[in-house]
Amino acid sequence: MGSREGLGKHERTVFIGDIHFPFQDDDCLESWFNFVSWFRPDHVFVIGDVVDFYSLSSFSKDPKRLLSLQDELDQATFFFRRIRKALPKARIVFREGNHEYRLTKALWSKPELSPLRALDIKSLLSLDQFKVEHVPYNGRLVHRGFHIEHGDLARKHSGYTAAGMLEKRQVSGVSGHCHRLASHYRTDESGVKVWLENGCK
Repeated sequence: MGSREGLGKHERTVFIGDIHFPFQDDDCLESWFNFVSWFRPDHVFVIGDVVDFYSLSSFSKDPKRLLSLQDELDQATFFFRRIRKALPKARIVFREGNHEYRLTKALWSKPELSPLRALDIKSLLSLDQFKVEHVPYNGRLVHRGFHIEHGDLARKHSGYTAAGMLEKRQVSGVSGHCHRLASHYRTDESGVKVWLENGCK
């Protein structure tokens, strides 16, 4: 990976999202873990769609995959365990994406189940055990003035979503959701703003 000289004492932050267990790219994930083990970030922001929740989708489904829910959750739990083991001192924050929100909507359809703490995403992924902060899908997450969210736009070409998010929010930030990697900058009377498309794993 090379020398860490030159990184100095700057705060180090990484983002990851759109893993979609059990449809993840294992090689890509291993590369990411190799990187963070070397980079040793101070902050890790996991920005949603870690779990696909395929069986809870409203779309037509492959019946062979309908019973994969526990496997998805197990893989996602192991993912958070790996991050904490690799980065014992880092701040780790998980912000839900629209796929995690599928669980919320499924529980709303069975309101008698929604009070069960064992069925919320924090319990299902053992987030407290791994000291992972949790931000719900519609929550607000800002770090050093930088807005961090899963995103609610997905435009056709790389960079278009970033431009749309910057126009919509009018602040600098990062989002996933569109599964592309790009950035869009704008300068106005308040200075330079940037929005990042985070890509996917």
